[in-house]
Amino acid sequence: MGRAISTPRHFPVAGDSSPAEFIAAFDALAQCVADSVSLAGVAVAILNPFDCDRGISYMRHKYQQLYGTDLRQGLAGRLKVDPACIHFLNDAAAFLTGELYQGAATGGRAIGITLGTGVGSAFAVDGKVERIGHRFKRTGFLYRSGGRQERRGSNRYREESKRARRAAFRERAKSSLRGSSEFLKALS
Repeated sequence: MGRAISTPRHFPVAGDSSPAEFIAAFDALAQCVADSVSLAGVAVAILNPFDCDRGISYMRHKYQQLYGTDLRQGLAGRLKVDPACIHFLNDAAAFLTGELYQGAATGGRAIGITLGTGVGSAFAVDGKVERIGHRFKRTGFLYRSGGRQERRGSNRYREESKRARRAAFRERAKSSLRGSSEFLKALS
C-alpha cells in the first residue's frame, strides 16, 4: 500500500474539457508533489463505462470527449511515468477498497454505494472487491450505467424532472388563462 505524499488537493475538470485539458489536471496535481518526490506510478479512480485494463474511456453520458481516448498513454506521456505503472479502478470500487483497508468495512463482505451525478456500486467478498462474480450481474455492479435507479438517484434526473414539472405547470397555466381571457373579452 502506498503512502500519502501531500495534503488532499482538488482540481475540478469541466465536463466539456478536451482530453488534453483532462490530462493537464493530473499534471497540475503532480506538480504539487513533484518537489518532494518523483512519481513511481499513478492510480486513477474513474467512473464507468471505462476499460480499466486498457485505460480507455467509453463514457458518453459524462466526459463524452474522452470516448475512445487512451488515458493511460496520455497520462504516461504527460507525467513521464511508465504506462505499466498507471492503474485505473472504478470510482465505487476505489471507495470500497479504502473502506476495506482503513474504514468501516475492514475485512469480510461489504457493499459500497457512491452517490453523485449518478449512482455507483461495488461489492467485496472475503475482504476483496469483486469485479465480476456469480453473486452479481455480469459487470459486478448493481445495474448497468444509465439504468433506471441511476437516473432516478442522480442530480441530473432531479434537475430534469424539476424542469419538466415547471414546463408542464407553465403549459397548464397558459391553457387555463386562454379560456379566462376569452371569457373576459366576452364580458367586456
